[in-house]
Amino acid sequence: TKQLAVAVQCVNENVIGGSVSEGSMLRLTCPTDRIIGDIAFASFGTPTGEFLDFAPGTCNEPTSAVRICVRTTCKLIISCHSSVFGDPCPVEEKYLSVQVNCIGANTVQGTVQEGAELELACPAGSSITSIIFASYGTPNNYVQGSCEAATSLEVVTESCVGQPSCQVAASDDVFGDPCPETVIKSLSVQAECSAGLLLPFVSATTRARSTPTAGTCLNVQCAVVSSSMPL
Repeated sequence: TKQLAVAVQCVNENVIGGSVSEGSMLRLTCPTDRIIGDIAFASFGTPTGEFLDFAPGTCNEPTSAVRICVRTTCKLIISCHSSVFGDPCPVEEKYLSVQVNCIGANTVQGTVQEGAELELACPAGSSITSIIFASYGTPNNYVQGSCEAATSLEVVTESCVGQPSCQVAASDDVFGDPCPETVIKSLSVQAECSAGLLLPFVSATTRARSTPTAGTCLNVQCAVVSSSMPL
């Protein structure tokens, strides 16, 4: 009897990437209405693995990701050449492997390691209106990992929503320690930006004081405590 064995892998269309040999051109294009948000992996040298499972090889140009500019464009064209990245291993055959995340035009996102500060900034004239994803622990490519602080969403929401930009420290002091073992933790956040003005928001707390005398009118003046919230 014969049998057929099949293994398939479901791929998120918002994660794109590829590999090319030295001297070639790598072209990456996001789906319609998406832009390239950040670089999940980039290595020029001898990277190993397949797409979605790339890893640095024994020869790696450490500034590969820094040398690739990707914001506010839906296409990325990279020349795989030593003149772009430098030559980390002159006698070896080199390759470029890249994996990037595509996001909505109004989405901002970022990931930092424990001990660093994550900064999110909306385009001019807009502010953060919601947090799509937030995880302090072991997130991977904006998906919750095996270890996550329960306060992740609450902390980031309080720090960022209603602001044009915000900074959040990736620290146990801020989120608590979700995985006390010797695990390298990180903070990943995706936020939605919307255009709008910050308008005064009247709180429910007011105070009024007045002492009338016989035959006079009572004049009351309210003292209102206000803050701001997005339109």
